[in-house]
Amino acid sequence: MNLLAIECTHAVLSVAVQTAEAIIERTSAEWRNTAERILPLIDNTISDANLPASALDAIVLSAGPGSFTALRIGMSTAKGLCFALEKPLISIPTLNALGRSALEHSTAEIIVPLVHSKADEFYYAIGHREAWNRDEFRDIENGYGTLGELLLLLKAQKCTAILAGRGISAWQDEIEKTGNELVTVSEASYFNADALLKLAVPKFSAGQFEDLASTEPLYLKHFEAKLPKKQPYLKKSFE
Repeated sequence: MNLLAIECTHAVLSVAVQTAEAIIERTSAEWRNTAERILPLIDNTISDANLPASALDAIVLSAGPGSFTALRIGMSTAKGLCFALEKPLISIPTLNALGRSALEHSTAEIIVPLVHSKADEFYYAIGHREAWNRDEFRDIENGYGTLGELLLLLKAQKCTAILAGRGISAWQDEIEKTGNELVTVSEASYFNADALLKLAVPKFSAGQFEDLASTEPLYLKHFEAKLPKKQPYLKKSFE
């Protein structure tokens, strides 16, 4: 199976091509110029894989959350390729892919992938290691809130947790000030487009493709619920 994966939701522009022989991945630090860089990067990655675009079986997109502008660029590019090549689209929630990647880089009991939104606010997902190992992601809780609120929630869990995200080390001091030594950070430089492929393969095999006419990125509206002020909603998930 030949797959093209695109990740441009935040901080980095990354493209990967999977063939029967190898996975070829290219990354650009010029994420803020995604609109100008994305198509050349795709062309170069496909060329590196010695694969004609027509031989692709599907396009895989990191669907968000992330930057509003970057999400629109990624979705429009992916849809354009699907229409032009007559190929299906596979949509992968960004936090699912980031969480699965973090699982391989940590032994913590709770994995928390994050995508920075603004100020000290983040999109996040929380789940136990076992939940991140399941393809369905049924027991993963998505949310949106401040880092302080999230740290309070994790403190109530009383078990080891990893915060995984690009640029998360910038908040290292704030995290340490809480005194919760069970929470550590993972600077997710390992998260690129190739991380989408592991989640895309079972979707391709199951024929789980997006409707090109109606599919949209995962915007902020899907993560509007704030953290509860009283009983942490995750408590039952880990008992």
